[in-house]
Amino acid sequence: FFFFQAEDGIRDFCLSRGLGDVYKRQILACPDKQVGHAFVRFYDDKKTTNIKTHQSALSALELNASGTLLATASEKGTIIRIYDLKEGVQLQELRRGTEYAQIYSINFDVNSQWLACSSDSGTIHIFTLKQQQKNGVGKNPKSKLSFMKVLSPYFDSEWSFAQYKVTDSKTIVAFLPPQNKEDVATDLIILSYDTKFYQILLNAQNGGECTLTVKEDINPAIEEK
Repeated sequence: FFFFQAEDGIRDFCLSRGLGDVYKRQILACPDKQVGHAFVRFYDDKKTTNIKTHQSALSALELNASGTLLATASEKGTIIRIYDLKEGVQLQELRRGTEYAQIYSINFDVNSQWLACSSDSGTIHIFTLKQQQKNGVGKNPKSKLSFMKVLSPYFDSEWSFAQYKVTDSKTIVAFLPPQNKEDVATDLIILSYDTKFYQILLNAQNGGECTLTVKEDINPAIEEK
């Protein structure tokens, strides 16, 4: 499950999903008893909502820094969906791929302009969110057959704007906060279960393959043994 607290829509960067320092809002999001549904409790408003997100069981979910958006992925791992928490409506459908995959992590940047995910496919996928697209920067590509969306929602899915391939067994990905809160976040870090640390740079204008800026083994003693 995901327990979230926030103060005025600001949360410091943290890889863990635990609690922060001083907060005003409290939100709990977790898989519901009903398969494919997400249960959300707003503690301050004393309200709950149930959102139908996928046909199959949920494997990952994430709240953004302001507690207004919910990202979900099912056990299939092919689709990530973004929901407006207040209205409970779907805003975007993001396609990670066509083959099943286990999602290891999903993360928004602090300004909710990007979303990144990692999986057992080894590819880090980065998507632009609607707030970013309104600024005319970094639109997610769509299929050339999008005109056939009346036949299947597959043809209307948004594919990742940028990618980075790693060979490690398991990874988690997160955005580094920009120096100025108003700036676009373009730096990401990747941590692997193999004790590797990566820092990559996103091209906010053109997307595509991210640039590796740092790669380190954070526990070289393990390899020596």
